[in-house]
Amino acid sequence: MKKLIAMVLALFMLCSLLAACGKNNTPTDQTPGGKTDNPGEGGKTDDPAQSDIVVRDFGGADYTILTNSFTDYEFNGNLAGDSVQYAVAERNYEVQKTFNVNVVVNSKRGGWGERKDFTAAVRAEKMSGGTDDYDLIATHSVYLGWMGIEGLGKDMANYSEYIDFSKPWWSQNIYDELNLKGHLFMMVGDIAYTLYEYINVMFVNETQFENYFADEGGVDMLYDLVDAGEWTWEKLWEYAGAFGT
Repeated sequence: MKKLIAMVLALFMLCSLLAACGKNNTPTDQTPGGKTDNPGEGGKTDDPAQSDIVVRDFGGADYTILTNSFTDYEFNGNLAGDSVQYAVAERNYEVQKTFNVNVVVNSKRGGWGERKDFTAAVRAEKMSGGTDDYDLIATHSVYLGWMGIEGLGKDMANYSEYIDFSKPWWSQNIYDELNLKGHLFMMVGDIAYTLYEYINVMFVNETQFENYFADEGGVDMLYDLVDAGEWTWEKLWEYAGAFGT
């Protein structure tokens, strides 16, 4: 049941990430601690969570992202936009400066109705002989998961030296549910901020719930179940069944 809930949650997450068959760029320097060997190339962060990030100089190589055109603003950013769009643009600038890369965003229609075309484009790139056009793929999480199972992406667990999924910008419970014996082919984190933009909620008639389940703790009991990680489909049907069929 725990796995089922994770998959249903994934249905509501419009955008997730798949590590594409990325280019094998050779770094010219590599130092921990959020800094490079060359003054002025990159920078140092005051955030303790980022203190052990390994900075690599990719020599101006393109870092290409294939993304769903409906949510490509997650990666493009806009200095003239709202605070979130400004922050995305600022992040891109800092990444490009620190790692000496050129962030390139390619957009393709990738809604649920276009899932076959989007997947076909990724599959064609994979079957073309390893041109490695994409370093990161972001689209609808359901069929993104299918692409991972099909082998169209790389196992992100192989890059644990550079990607630490215990960091606060990754969703830990999603990691716990989606890794397959330590292997991970898609992930959700703050970079896919449509996770928060399109988050779903459930409503409850608190008056009726109190009337039916006052002896069990009433509405407060529901929130206690959620906090304890015990809100399951069985619980939903159990309580909903008290109101009707």
